[in-house]
Amino acid sequence: MKKIFIGVSIVLLAGCQQVKNEESPMEFMSEEVDTAGLDEICGGYDGLSCASGLECQFDGTLSQGQGRCIRSTGEEAGECPEVKSPVCAQKGRTKNAYLNGCEALRHEAEFVHAGFCQPDETVKESCEGEVKAIGNCDTVFIGYEMWQGRCREFSVTACAAEIPFDTLEACQSACE
Repeated sequence: MKKIFIGVSIVLLAGCQQVKNEESPMEFMSEEVDTAGLDEICGGYDGLSCASGLECQFDGTLSQGQGRCIRSTGEEAGECPEVKSPVCAQKGRTKNAYLNGCEALRHEAEFVHAGFCQPDETVKESCEGEVKAIGNCDTVFIGYEMWQGRCREFSVTACAAEIPFDTLEACQSACE
């Protein structure tokens, strides 16, 4: 009886060994991905993403398509209800839609209006208007705005943009 038990155990162990060596369909392949940290450059042609808890903010001060990683949510903000009541809120030069006002606050964005973000038509031909990004997409928009008494070119990376002037000449004739 003891010999039969040992024989069965050896067969079972050999069978387990074979299963162990075969590739299981439940195994997932993973690879390390480089991410940018707080205040590091993100986006651009390399498409470098920000680390967890950070988001890429595009403000036009870097090369086209690049931004800097900033904190995505306020540390002191708690959980927000999952109530769908979209608001448009602004963080830096970027307007984004948030699930609700609580989420906008949690992301430290300033409330603009209820509903989804759309370009503000009153900015067109306005010497006080700024070039602003709307949404987080990878399209580069170039416009002109009045800055420190002179018209300047400014670019943003977004889904849409608010652009005061389409050309330098239009800005200069209206504002300088």
